[in-house]
Amino acid sequence: MKNYNKIISWLEHNKTFNLKEFREFYHTLEEDVPDSTIRWIVYKLKSNNIIHSVGRGKYIMNNKKDNKPFISDEVKNIYNFLNNKFMYSDIYIWDSKFLNDFMEHQPFSKLIIIEVDKDIKEFVFDELKQNYNSVFLDPDKEDIEKYIIGKKKCIIVKNIISRSPIINYEGIKTPKLEKILVDLLVDKNLFYFYQGKEMTNIFNNISKQYNINQNTLNNYLKRRSSKNLFSEIKG
Repeated sequence: MKNYNKIISWLEHNKTFNLKEFREFYHTLEEDVPDSTIRWIVYKLKSNNIIHSVGRGKYIMNNKKDNKPFISDEVKNIYNFLNNKFMYSDIYIWDSKFLNDFMEHQPFSKLIIIEVDKDIKEFVFDELKQNYNSVFLDPDKEDIEKYIIGKKKCIIVKNIISRSPIINYEGIKTPKLEKILVDLLVDKNLFYFYQGKEMTNIFNNISKQYNINQNTLNNYLKRRSSKNLFSEIKG
């Protein structure tokens, strides 16, 4: 790429930038370069993982990792079991164990969260109940306090939230980090173990290590809550 070293030097000194700012910078290197070339350079920087989007039209130099979902053998087995039974339905699954890496105190319990369409939710629950232990359908606060807190592992079946940020990783549909962070905040009763100071630890540690798309985060938060819940924990 032409002017590569100068571009990298500029990126290192600019935490975030938009296309207009990058255009102004690049015109100091080549005054008459067309806008199509500017856009192509930004595209190549993104495709080569040198920069990444942090919102609509905003970019930052990439010094963090892309999220590679934690898919345990247990999650694979459960997903494949359900996918064989309900192959034409969307199934999202994730394991809360990966959150332990971002916490100060390790929770005794872990949750395997399964989201499915409401039309098949009870059928999915019945299938799981016959083959696995400690399976719960849309547990309320009382259920969580009586039956979930204190158990080493629980499987939770709940409704899919439409237009959730999902990634298809190794053939398994699992939430992006943006969705998990929002769900932790909104579903406070279910994710009782991760509230308070630990929620701050999780958010800050994930944000330091991984690329978080603020646009994706905020759009999903608006779907789930009218409040800006992240203002309570950022810092």
